[in-house]
Amino acid sequence: QVLANEATVLGQDLFGRFTVNQAMDIWTGYRQKWDEMAISAFLGIFSSFFAWQLDAVPVQVGYRAGLKALVVGNLYDPACSYTWSNHMRESLPDSVMIVWQGVGHCLSQGGDYPGSGMKPCLDRLARYWRTGELPVDGFTCRVEKPVPLGNWSLEMQTS
Repeated sequence: QVLANEATVLGQDLFGRFTVNQAMDIWTGYRQKWDEMAISAFLGIFSSFFAWQLDAVPVQVGYRAGLKALVVGNLYDPACSYTWSNHMRESLPDSVMIVWQGVGHCLSQGGDYPGSGMKPCLDRLARYWRTGELPVDGFTCRVEKPVPLGNWSLEMQTS
C-alpha cells in the first residue's frame, strides 16, 4: 500500500521527465551501488513514472482546512525529516499526527523490526483506513529497545 501511495504521487509528479536511456543510466548506477532489496523498491517506484501518463498538476499553496487527514511522522526518518512531518501537520489544521520514535521511512508491517514499538501506530493506521476514525492528535509509539543506529562510538574511535 505504501509503495502504491508513493507511486501515485511520484508518478504524477515525474511522468515524462526521463527518457528511457536516462532511466536506464540511473538504474544502472543504482544497481552498482545497492543490494537487491533497495533495487526492487527503486524499480517498483521508478517504473511508475513511465506508466502514469497523466500531466502533473500543481499542488495548492498554503494551508488546507477541512481535510481530516492522518499525518504519520517517523522521528528517525532518513528521507523525510520529522520537521517536514510537523510542517505537513501545520498545513492541514484539521488533521492529526501520530509519531513513531523508530528508524525508517514508512510506517508499515515490513518495517516493524524487533523492539520497534510500531504496533500501536500500525493498529491506529489500520483503524483509520477501515473506519475513517482519526486517532488522538500527538499519539506517540515509543520504541521498546534502543534505536538501532549502529555503534557510533566505536566508529568514532577507529577514525
